[in-house]
Amino acid sequence: MSTREHAEVVTPRSRPSLRMRFVCAWLAATRTKRILGAEESTEADRVRNRGKGPAAVPGRLRRTHDITMRDRDGLRCAEIRVRDRRPERAIVYLHGGAYINPLVAQHWDLMAALAAENDARVIAPFHPLAPQGTAATVVLALLGLQVRLAEESGAAPVWAGDSAGGGLALATAMRLRDEGLPPPRHLVLFAPWLDAGLTNPGVADVVARDPTLDVVGLRYAGRLWAGALPLDSPPGQPRRR
Repeated sequence: MSTREHAEVVTPRSRPSLRMRFVCAWLAATRTKRILGAEESTEADRVRNRGKGPAAVPGRLRRTHDITMRDRDGLRCAEIRVRDRRPERAIVYLHGGAYINPLVAQHWDLMAALAAENDARVIAPFHPLAPQGTAATVVLALLGLQVRLAEESGAAPVWAGDSAGGGLALATAMRLRDEGLPPPRHLVLFAPWLDAGLTNPGVADVVARDPTLDVVGLRYAGRLWAGALPLDSPPGQPRRR
C-alpha cells in the first residue's frame, strides 16, 4: 500500500450551509477544544470519562433493535440487529474517541443505522482504552475476533470505524494481511485518524478552524495509544503502509 507522505490540505471554496454553521457553533460551545488544548486537561478528562464508562443504550433503540452483550475471545462486545429481520452480513464497528474515551450515545445511533440500512448485525468490541489498551495489544485481540467471526458465518465481516476507530480498523486489516489471515470483506472508514502523531504540516491551519479538536491533546492521546511502540509505527500511522 503506498500513499503520498502527506496529503494536501484542501480548503473548501463554498460556504458551509446554515445548518453546518449552527453545528460548528454548537460544537465550539462544548469545551472539547479547550480540554484538548493541554495535556493536563486531556488526562483529567480521560480519567473522568473512564469512570463514567460507555454510554448506556438509548431506550428508544431497544424498541426497534435487539441489543445483546457477550464476551468474544476476551473482548466484551455489543451485538445489534434489527428486530424480526434476518441479517445478511456482519459488520464489526470500532468507535472513535481518540483511543482514550469510551463509546458515547451517538455511536449507538450510528450502529443502529448501520444495522438497519445494511441488513446487518453489528458487532462493537469494547476494547481496553489507552493507556491500558495499546496499539499492539488491541490489534492482536481484534485479530482473534476476525478469525472467530469468519469461522462462525463462513464469510469475513465488514470492518467499519470512525475517527480513531477508523484508524484501528485499517491497522487491524493491515496486520491481518501481514499474518496471512482472512481480510475484512470491506473497510468502511468515517474520517479515520490515520496519523496519531499529526505530522502533516498543514494540520496547524486546520486546527485554527476546527471547532472541537486541538493538536496538543490528540498527540498526547496518540502517545498513550502507541505505548512502547514508536508513534510512527503502523498501528499508530497505518497510512505509512
